[in-house]
Amino acid sequence: MFFHAHPDDEALLTGGTMARLAAEGHRVVLVVATAGERGLSAARDGLGPAGGDFASARGDLRVTRDDPGRPGREPDGTPDDPSRPPADRGATPDGRGANPDGFDAMPGGHRAMPAERGTNPGGHSGTRDDPGRARDHVGARQGEPGPPRDDLGAVRTREALASARALGCARVEFLGYEDSGLDGTRGFARVAVPEAAGRLAELLHEERADLLTTYDPTGGYGHPDHVQVHRVGALAAELAGTPRVWEATVDRTRLLRGLRLARLVRDFDLTPFQTAYTPHREITHTVDVRKYARQKRAALAAHATQTTGGDRPRTVATLLSLPNPLFRLVLGTEWYVERKRLRAR
Repeated sequence: MFFHAHPDDEALLTGGTMARLAAEGHRVVLVVATAGERGLSAARDGLGPAGGDFASARGDLRVTRDDPGRPGREPDGTPDDPSRPPADRGATPDGRGANPDGFDAMPGGHRAMPAERGTNPGGHSGTRDDPGRARDHVGARQGEPGPPRDDLGAVRTREALASARALGCARVEFLGYEDSGLDGTRGFARVAVPEAAGRLAELLHEERADLLTTYDPTGGYGHPDHVQVHRVGALAAELAGTPRVWEATVDRTRLLRGLRLARLVRDFDLTPFQTAYTPHREITHTVDVRKYARQKRAALAAHATQTTGGDRPRTVATLLSLPNPLFRLVLGTEWYVERKRLRAR
């Protein structure tokens, strides 16, 4: 199960892993804490799907809000059957093995994603991104009227659904918390950890997840919602007896090396990156996702509201502008830290 703070985090940090597992036959589940309504958003004319209802955006994904126990459907349209034993629901990564990404240790049987105990990868977004910088400039596709400013969260939710479809997710859950913004004075970051963890634990139990992905303790670059995902995910895994927790991160050593090269073109302060993410020596799993660059690019492209806004180049727009070979080079590896393994209940 993949647990994320905002729409677009799933594509940036774990999109390749999700696409790889889905392609290998695993059931992938995405859980999102917020809708990212307080993040920067698009100051351009072309949002993702504009207008219409969620049904038009979600396709065959199972999508629920604030009702983790509601019966869903599998990608082929058949009802979920919680009574199926784990061996029938799929397998999840198990053990570090000889392969550094840990995928060589998956048991046999029908494969699912790494977030269910029977291998059901899931992703969650826990907040609703509404008050972002781009909210004042939300446009519409092909000149159509854009959604009201208060609907940025709804637009970003649709974008997350389109991204999840591109990555092959079987199920998407939105926890519905408010985006905290960078100040972290309200929203998901201020929610009691046991309350949010209890809800996530219900999903882990329902999916019989044997692996949950969260974020590293610093929340990557320190966003309050990302730090909260780390805290909530750790407790939820403990409550549900989920045996493995992988913290999605970036190899800080490699990141700094690339940023120093980038400074040859445009000077900027490296100080914030000195403590961001995770040093190379602590990385436990390095996943090669170059073969899934097409899916990852499509997932990023679904987040159109995140391509402009603010006074600096946006990360999503910059990455999408890269030619395919360079895109595969830059985004062809994803990193995780497995802190400890719990005994499944």
